[in-house]
Amino acid sequence: MNNEEILTVCAKQTVEMTKHGKTEVCRDNKGASDVPPFVVVGMEVQDDDGNQAIGGGIIQMDLENGNHPVDELPYVLSDLHQEGMTDFMWLMFVTEGYARRTDITDITEADLNAPRGTLEKEFAEKPDTNICEGIIATLFAKSGEAVTATCFYKYGDDGLPVYEEAEYTYCDGGDENKPQGLVADTFGAFMKYCEAWDTLNEASQAVQNSDNPLFTKEDVASLDMKKMPNFLTVWQVFTDDLPNSKKVAKKMKEQVAEFMSKSFMLKVTKECWQAITDKSEKGELDLDAFMAKMEIVMTGTDEEAKENFIAELTKSYSVSAQALMFALGKSQVPDDISGLVG
Repeated sequence: MNNEEILTVCAKQTVEMTKHGKTEVCRDNKGASDVPPFVVVGMEVQDDDGNQAIGGGIIQMDLENGNHPVDELPYVLSDLHQEGMTDFMWLMFVTEGYARRTDITDITEADLNAPRGTLEKEFAEKPDTNICEGIIATLFAKSGEAVTATCFYKYGDDGLPVYEEAEYTYCDGGDENKPQGLVADTFGAFMKYCEAWDTLNEASQAVQNSDNPLFTKEDVASLDMKKMPNFLTVWQVFTDDLPNSKKVAKKMKEQVAEFMSKSFMLKVTKECWQAITDKSEKGELDLDAFMAKMEIVMTGTDEEAKENFIAELTKSYSVSAQALMFALGKSQVPDDISGLVG
């Protein structure tokens, strides 16, 4: 199976499991009842025969503090990551709620920006509304792909849910059919955070496990993963949901900016080196001559020459730098990398 088939099957299995669970909860409570929202973690595992398979776990969300499930999501994701959930294929958020019976491409800005509770109010007050109750699930993969799932239902005379056929929409990572709204924004930011964290963690392990004399104690200290901001901190900076204390808020912003900047530069460096190596192997670049030129420039005293060399190198060989430059409308590599957070 290809990725689309694998992710869609995983989404379908989760929705079927949720439908069964909701029916049993309603049966036990002798009437209409919701299942608590939860997050599913999907990852590659080995079965008893040593073959690759899809496994994972379910994390039920604790809403005792009165938070809305969507508001609680950044806390849950941050806690999961801090507890060691760094190697996963996809994440899925499952909740019950209200949705307009329409194609995802027909959802308007008014729907996306409507105050919370608007859909529920319309559902309760307008008999002819196209808003329905349903199980709403969205799967987000590290690869950038996504699958949205909606399974509408009504309650029968026995108080048990009567489900319609679930609808699934796959997105390959582009803009077409791309999930929108706060849940999508939260997972999008989390995936970027995980990518940045993975980049820094890989470099941290390499530095700490190396006996290269070029690596100083400062190098090791600057890549101390225990000092990196958690996802909740990044999210709060991203959404400007900061403490009233200006001192604390400033420190959070500086910590996140440094985190993103370091990970971005490491990613750019890795991309540049990979591109240079590829060109060398194809005979399109003389690696020895390139390294000799770089050594002359970088060991010299002309700081402007160093900056120009690095800027041209980055502009020519880093896909990430090129993408950021294009997005910001720049012709040179910018110092401001805030576009990485948004």
